[in-house]
Amino acid sequence: MKKIIFDLFLLAFLIITNFLSAQETNFKLCGDSTLIPYYFPELSYRPDFHEVKKYFSENYSAEKFKNAPNNTGMIHIVFWVNCKGETGNYSIETFDYDYKYCEMDENLKQFFLDLTKNLKVWKTIPENEKYLNFHKFYIFKVKNGELVEILPK
Repeated sequence: MKKIIFDLFLLAFLIITNFLSAQETNFKLCGDSTLIPYYFPELSYRPDFHEVKKYFSENYSAEKFKNAPNNTGMIHIVFWVNCKGETGNYSIETFDYDYKYCEMDENLKQFFLDLTKNLKVWKTIPENEKYLNFHKFYIFKVKNGELVEILPK
């Protein structure tokens, strides 16, 4: 019983430590820190998806990852955007095509995370707007190192 409690405590500690280390230290939400989901009907601020898709397509090289281990699946990156157009609070998960957690190549994951962090399409939102901060995500479908699709469309 003590071993189970210790293991649970250790797991909780590792999860919290990982979460805190992933936080962007300079990133702050605007206003009252309310986050609007990406699909919120009244949220009129959206970057052009074709611009986003072009950015990822131009900056990704399948050749680099075609022989990497675990190079098939979906990379799900979630982050927040504030009124200044700054991004932060990134998290990343990987799934297979049946939406079950799976391991994917760490370099491949880091590459997509770095590309997402460097994406500069976020515009500022005036402080007098009703919705200042929002949640955003991308899912990158990769098959044998090849970028097949980017979601949501």
